[in-house]
Amino acid sequence: RLLDWLAFDLVQHGWSLKHLHRRILLSATFGQSSRPRETALAIDNQSRLLWRFPPRRLEAEALRDSILAVAGQLDFTRGGPGFVDVSITPNNGTTYYEPLDKDDPALNRRTIYRFTPRGGRSAVLDTFDCPDPSTAAPRRNVTTTPLQALSLLNNPFVLRMAAYFATRIVNDVGDDIERQITRGWQLAVQHDPDPRQRRLSRELLRNHGLPTLCRALFNTNDFIIIE
Repeated sequence: RLLDWLAFDLVQHGWSLKHLHRRILLSATFGQSSRPRETALAIDNQSRLLWRFPPRRLEAEALRDSILAVAGQLDFTRGGPGFVDVSITPNNGTTYYEPLDKDDPALNRRTIYRFTPRGGRSAVLDTFDCPDPSTAAPRRNVTTTPLQALSLLNNPFVLRMAAYFATRIVNDVGDDIERQITRGWQLAVQHDPDPRQRRLSRELLRNHGLPTLCRALFNTNDFIIIE
């Protein structure tokens, strides 16, 4: 019924997709908070009636782009050839692809511009359910596994971006630890740390350094979950 109404509204406004997008984005339903309410959960715990925004994890591509953006390394260039982060080896009519990981600004474009062969899977993208181009499926899987946390802690790409993130923080606020903590949280999750988060961040920074704190921020629910 809602789709019928939206289709009718689209026709009434000259098939304007911009009008349709504005209608949806400005609706009360689209603006719902993700905060649960006990009375609503008792009636509709799956939010089939759209009484809340269901929290969801970032897609693999958006997660990679977010890490690059927070680290100050994302290349916003639009259009043109994509980037290739695999080695290509032809062999008797078969082509082999192996993933490459190197510190190259040319590889820091948005993931939508990535050359995606049937092979040479990126560890970060693969772990976070980026679709396998060798198979077709109506929708992508959404999983939660320990490998995802390990990937955001130990993957060479994440380690490199954490170092850039730390450098960006120091360039912004200098060597003051408290300001570094505040700036890191602001850049990563768009809010200041609460007292407990600040205390834990301070301990982590003093014991293991600023890049480690940056890695931890990449691994927080606030960074990878949209609410």
